[in-house]
Amino acid sequence: MTEPEKQIFLTPGPTKVHEETLDWLIDAEEQGVFSRSHRSPWFSDLYSQVKRDLRLLLTIAVPAIVTNLASPVATAWMLRVFSEFGEQVVAGVAMVDRLIPVAFGLLFAMSGAVGPIIGQNFGAKNFARIRETLTSCFQVAVIYTGAVWILLAVFAPQIARAFGASGDAADFLIFFCRYGTAAWMFLGCLFAANAAFNNLGFPLLATAFNWGRATLGTIPFVSIGAAWGGPQGGIIGMTLGAFLVGVASIFVAYMAVRRLEIAAKSAA
Repeated sequence: MTEPEKQIFLTPGPTKVHEETLDWLIDAEEQGVFSRSHRSPWFSDLYSQVKRDLRLLLTIAVPAIVTNLASPVATAWMLRVFSEFGEQVVAGVAMVDRLIPVAFGLLFAMSGAVGPIIGQNFGAKNFARIRETLTSCFQVAVIYTGAVWILLAVFAPQIARAFGASGDAADFLIFFCRYGTAAWMFLGCLFAANAAFNNLGFPLLATAFNWGRATLGTIPFVSIGAAWGGPQGGIIGMTLGAFLVGVASIFVAYMAVRRLEIAAKSAA
């Protein structure tokens, strides 16, 4: 009988390991860990174990790091496109960048909080609960963004005045509040799907979707939109690209869960 393949789950949470650190150090001293020779069999075994575990960890950590590099690339390209319309539009882009973390902070928090839930249910082979969690995340993304969209659309002029914006900068900010906010419905779904990919053993899918959004889902849509309708056209292009990538991530997330469920049933 073959030994089951070792799996690793990245489920960060309130572990409070700092409360145990002193006890660990005391145990290590009592066991003579700090006086062990690096040539001893004990150290060789420890090194082999750390190396093996680190390799498993990096199979998820490295793609996750690469995934997070995609957003700055997309932002840089959009700024390059919008900069062709003058300093006022660039100022409007900067205002939008300040507005997004405040308006959509819940979506960023959700993508970080849902990972442990998915990972724990994956470990328990409770695929129905994983699907339920994904569905809830997608619903929260749509409902929350819809509520924020209404508020931003209604109070767009007041938000522009709060930033001290005028001219093209104010026009850009107001247009984003009234139309570009829709993109975050689908970006929120993408964040949740990426959290699922990372915790279900498909980190490369998260990398592919984030870089797909930053390249194929941003560059052509923003460029064509800006060429067609100026800065406002660029915002519409960004929203359309986010829609396509976000919807695709939803379907692939459910497919990944289904694939794992079939594999688990076959192995049982």
